[in-house]
Amino acid sequence: MGQKSGGYDLNLFANPPNCNFVCSVCHGVLKRPVRLTCSHIFCKNCILQWLARQKTCPCCRKQVKRRSLVYVNKLRKAIGRLEVKCKNAEAGCLATCPLAHRRRHQDSCPFEQMACPNDGCSMRVQRWALAEHRRYCQHSAQWHCPLGWLQ
Repeated sequence: MGQKSGGYDLNLFANPPNCNFVCSVCHGVLKRPVRLTCSHIFCKNCILQWLARQKTCPCCRKQVKRRSLVYVNKLRKAIGRLEVKCKNAEAGCLATCPLAHRRRHQDSCPFEQMACPNDGCSMRVQRWALAEHRRYCQHSAQWHCPLGWLQ
């Protein structure tokens, strides 16, 4: 896929998506799907990049006018209901959720990498370990020595 503007990576999904949900330009799951007058559907950014070079449908080669693109909101909503794995799956998170709600999960995922908020500390730890890290962080305003002394 490589392009940042293309569709969603197929590996993001808990189950392989229906082939009708896949963009034939980027081969990812459709992101902001738009339909051409010939009825072919693509990611909005994929087809705009294509049309910047060629004024034809990538599938059937019929002439396309950029202003004739139609958003396919029912399809966008159906894709938003597909179950996706957490982006922290490799770190141990087993959660799945609908694509439309993945940011909500990510904002509370215990496996999300977090930066220590203390000035001077460049450590990144998983959310579940952040409180423990902060207890012993040498960059905190009052660092507590494990032996109980204040430094």
